[in-house]
Amino acid sequence: MRVVATAGAIVSMCSMWACASARPFDRLLSEQRWADAAQLFASDSTLLNDEQALYSAAVLFGSPTRKATYDPERARTLFQRLLSNFPNSKYVSDAQNRVALLDEVLRARTGTTRVRELEARISELTAQQGRLRAELDSAQGQSDAVKRSAAKLEADVRDRDEQLRALRLELKQLKEIDLKPRSAGRRPPAD
Repeated sequence: MRVVATAGAIVSMCSMWACASARPFDRLLSEQRWADAAQLFASDSTLLNDEQALYSAAVLFGSPTRKATYDPERARTLFQRLLSNFPNSKYVSDAQNRVALLDEVLRARTGTTRVRELEARISELTAQQGRLRAELDSAQGQSDAVKRSAAKLEADVRDRDEQLRALRLELKQLKEIDLKPRSAGRRPPAD
């Protein structure tokens, strides 16, 4: 009994010592405090040179179930750093698989973003097209009114031209009458 109690105490002390000696980053991960771990990783540049921390951070940022820390671009960058800085790492195979998966995620995200951009542009162009059609209809209505007005003005000008011709002809005839010699039996009117 005493041996079991002593063994239990030793195990308990070892686990406490392990927790106490674990890096804060590892402790935060083991406590599933994802946001705190991500913040600590970002603030401690020495972790970028630690194979285990680099892998753990890449997994942290590359896990979509951890929405608070999910950043596939950052995860991909960290996995690439792990692969280039630690080519003989025990994590190489897993990191390569995760990079391939993250590449697919990022391609899909880019495609989705492009689809959204195209949909927004189509919507914008459709709205512009509607406004332009309304302006065109209005301009055509105005154009029709201008054409009618121009036709009326042309008719008025032709009418005035006819009146002028008629008046000029009448004036000419009157002048011709006045210029003809008067017959002898008539007297010019007195002043």
